[in-house]
Amino acid sequence: MPFAFSVADVIPATPRAIYDAWLDSEGHAAMTGSRRAKCSTGKGAKHEDSEIEVLLEPVARGTKVTVNHTNVPDGHTSYRDGGWQKSYFEPMKRYFSSKR
Repeated sequence: MPFAFSVADVIPATPRAIYDAWLDSEGHAAMTGSRRAKCSTGKGAKHEDSEIEVLLEPVARGTKVTVNHTNVPDGHTSYRDGGWQKSYFEPMKRYFSSKR
């Protein structure tokens, strides 16, 4: 049975900088260190096995990024169990810190 979860962290960048990088294939690859990023700016773009909602909230030290991950297939727990932190938040902190 699919499940859902949320994770959040503060990234040292403006919401606009994160938004622009997230939805640009080259920017997304640069901020995550991935070479396979394919992004879409279209609302409701299809995902193979799950859906994410990314909320960007300005805070004193940058932007609070909250990811609501839904329709995650049963047993696919890696992103819930640290994958978002390791694959997104930590590389994003390094990437945007180097831009300052």
